[in-house]
Amino acid sequence: MLIEKNDINNQALLGVFRSAYIDASMDDDGELEVDLDGMRIFVDVSKDKGFLMLRSMYGLKDDTLRTQALELCNRLNDKMVMVRFCCPAAVDHLILYADHFTVLEGGITGQEIVSLIRRFHSVIQEGIGSNDTEDVLR
Repeated sequence: MLIEKNDINNQALLGVFRSAYIDASMDDDGELEVDLDGMRIFVDVSKDKGFLMLRSMYGLKDDTLRTQALELCNRLNDKMVMVRFCCPAAVDHLILYADHFTVLEGGITGQEIVSLIRRFHSVIQEGIGSNDTEDVLR
């Protein structure tokens, strides 16, 4: 069933994930969180920009240098197409941040949403596993 762009919201997404038996919850602020095999993925709809956004964050070991974190981001961004990685400077400690945006123009089906989040999960797992050559992730 096609979900039209104007009908996509976090409540509708929560229903899609629950119907697919994916562990998902919404906090008091309406932020949607999905847990796939221990990986926390935050899901949000940007109505004004017409995107579905997936994002996830990973801790880095305390002795990791910023240059090491940025080199990991560069390796991941060089090899990965679907996911963007960065180490935000605005955070008081080093983290690896990953996100993906999907255009909602024309709508999207529940099956596409489920496939998208599973693909996001597998791309990150495979990418991090093969590119964290300095072993900086927690």
